[in-house]
Amino acid sequence: MSSVRSINQAGEVSTHFVQSKKLSDIEEARTEETRTEDDLTLDNSTGKSRVTVRVRFEKEPEERQTALCFGSCCDVRKACLIVDTIYVLFSIWGVVRYSQGSAYLNLMVEQAQNVYSIDVYSIAAIVQLSLGILFALVGLVGSYTFQSIPVLWAAIWYIIDTIMYVVFFNWPAAIIIALYSYPHVALFVALRKGTLSKENYEQTEQHCCCGSGCSRDDDDDDE
Repeated sequence: MSSVRSINQAGEVSTHFVQSKKLSDIEEARTEETRTEDDLTLDNSTGKSRVTVRVRFEKEPEERQTALCFGSCCDVRKACLIVDTIYVLFSIWGVVRYSQGSAYLNLMVEQAQNVYSIDVYSIAAIVQLSLGILFALVGLVGSYTFQSIPVLWAAIWYIIDTIMYVVFFNWPAAIIIALYSYPHVALFVALRKGTLSKENYEQTEQHCCCGSGCSRDDDDDDE
C-alpha cells in the first residue's frame, strides 16, 4: 500500500492510501468530474484503487456594500485618512500662527464681531486646535486599522469643532469641518455593521477617484 498527497488551493494537504503499485494507472483513470458551487471533486478508480482530490474555489467578490463618500468620490475609509491628514497639517499651522500673534489673529477677532478679546480668542483657538490634532490623529489610526471606536471619537470631535467655529462666527471653517465629520460617521456605521472590514476592503470596498490603478474597479476594467 502506498500513500498519495494532494494539496488544494486553500493550502490543505490530504493523504490518501492507495493499494495500487502503479501511480500511472491512477492518473489515467481521472476521467470523472463532479462540480458543485463550492468545490470540485475528481473521482478516480482503478480496480481496488481510489483517489479523491478536492479543490476549493474562492467565491467571486461580491458587490460593494458601502456607499462611496458623497456618492461618487473615494471610499469612506480613504476619505477619513485624507481629511484627518489635512486637518492635522492645518491645525499645526494654525497653532503656530495663533501662538505668535499676527494680523491673521486680529482678522479672526473681527470676524467674531469683536465679541471676544484677542487674548480670549487666541487661548481658545490654541486649545481648540491642539485638541483637534489629538482627535484627528486618533481618527487617523482608527481608520487605518479598521477600528470603529477611534473613528467615532474623531466624528464626535468634528461635530464639537463645528459648533465652536459657529460660536466664533467662523462660518467657512464651520462648513468645512462639518463636511469632515460625514465620512467618519459613515465609516463608523460601516465598521459596526461589518459591511466594511479589513477582510473585504481590498476585494469590494476600496475605491479611489484620483485616477486609474488605485481601486478594484479600475483593476477590473484593465483586465
